[in-house]
Amino acid sequence: MALQNWPLVEKYPPSRGIRLPKYTLKELWRRKHCYLFIFPTMAVLFVFLYYPILSALVHAFTNWDGYTPAKYIGIDNFIKMYQDPDMLMALRNMFIFSIGHLLCDLVTSVGIALLLFELGNRRINRAFQAVFVLPIMIPFIITAFLWKFIYDPQFGLGNTILTSLGLRPQLFLGDPNFAMLWLVFLGFPWVWGPGVLMQLSGLHGISDEIHDSARVDGVNWWQRVRKIDLPLIIPQIRVLAILSMINSLQTFLFQMVLTEGGPSNTTTVPGYIIYKQGIKFSQMGYACAVGVVVLIIIFITTAILQRIGRNIDT
Repeated sequence: MALQNWPLVEKYPPSRGIRLPKYTLKELWRRKHCYLFIFPTMAVLFVFLYYPILSALVHAFTNWDGYTPAKYIGIDNFIKMYQDPDMLMALRNMFIFSIGHLLCDLVTSVGIALLLFELGNRRINRAFQAVFVLPIMIPFIITAFLWKFIYDPQFGLGNTILTSLGLRPQLFLGDPNFAMLWLVFLGFPWVWGPGVLMQLSGLHGISDEIHDSARVDGVNWWQRVRKIDLPLIIPQIRVLAILSMINSLQTFLFQMVLTEGGPSNTTTVPGYIIYKQGIKFSQMGYACAVGVVVLIIIFITTAILQRIGRNIDT
């Protein structure tokens, strides 16, 4: 399109220099107090979030121990990562752990929200909401140590329950074949309070007229859930799936506290490799490279979930 045919040329004709329209400067000045309030937050975000990300992107191509000046080595860190069998196993474990937790979060959050929505009574509903939300006040590190006791092969609660039911005791996290699955099971019954509230708010946002019309037409509970409720809360389900996936792809706390990546690296994940290489071995350049790969995976996974959610919604 020629510049002369551009619709905004008549309103803002070409000039010798690039100047902001006067009304924009006036608007900026008129809202100067808003920008003053936003600036501290943006400064903190830049220092503690955006700057570390930019630093990791730069140092991923260097040999750096975190103290001495970094030395540029190109893509050697990524080649080393590709050739490392532990890294490939860590990526596989990360996807197993993330998909397992994603399914658990979706099923429990949506299911409990549907049940709470059926209660009707506001007081009882709020009481149950408090019950499901209060556990998020417990730090994850405490939860990890509790499950470490449960999974203890000799004195843990897990084998006590299994033997009382007449079942064979398990090694739990000491079994290289099933250790990753036991980590997925960790946190049973997988109730995430914010996820429940998110789905419940979506259900309460559905117009009562829709439910009344369905009731008049003789629609039963399961038909209403499948044909009305679930399709109308797809946006909330999509947000829950993205948050759950991002959190699972990043986590390494349980692996660090419970297994240290073992046995035989069968539970190691990229997050634990970042911690081990960067903190223990001072290989910060390699740790940054792993972090960049995880960041790319998170972006791709988020885009895929967004696309799937839009396709279902339409």
